[in-house]
Amino acid sequence: KDMVGDGSGGWNGECLIRSASGVTTRVKRVDCTLDQFREYVQNYEDRLVNVFGRLDSATVQTTGQIVDDLQRIVTTYILSPVWSIVSGITCGFMPNVYQGFLRGFCYQGVVGFRTLGAAYIIFAVSVLIVALVMYFEWRVAVDNVNAECDQKEAQGAAEGAAQEAGV
Repeated sequence: KDMVGDGSGGWNGECLIRSASGVTTRVKRVDCTLDQFREYVQNYEDRLVNVFGRLDSATVQTTGQIVDDLQRIVTTYILSPVWSIVSGITCGFMPNVYQGFLRGFCYQGVVGFRTLGAAYIIFAVSVLIVALVMYFEWRVAVDNVNAECDQKEAQGAAEGAAQEAGV
């Protein structure tokens, strides 16, 4: 509540203690009565407004430093090593890689496609043989059924003629 900016980026009445090793916070102990505690809690909004105001001003003050430090770190530890690797690369390895690609993709691919084509032909011949066997089995079954029907018709016609003759 009592923390105020001094205009030059510093703050008076704050709980931060700066030293050579860094920044620490100071705990403020307050002994109070119930009425004083009630007033302390009711004034808490003022304290939060001051703290967030200090946070906003600290953000404005340190953003440039953070951006510069981050850019320096990225350049030092990411971009520079990548550029040194990229600078050392030549295209001398390309003919070997290209030849390996041709051998693998074209020549070995052709053998693979020929093998696949032969497998398709063998499969097609197998299907044709199975289809012919199934046709002959079907044909025998149909002929047997037709022969049985013809035999029953002939038998029925003979019995009908015999009944007409005997009537």
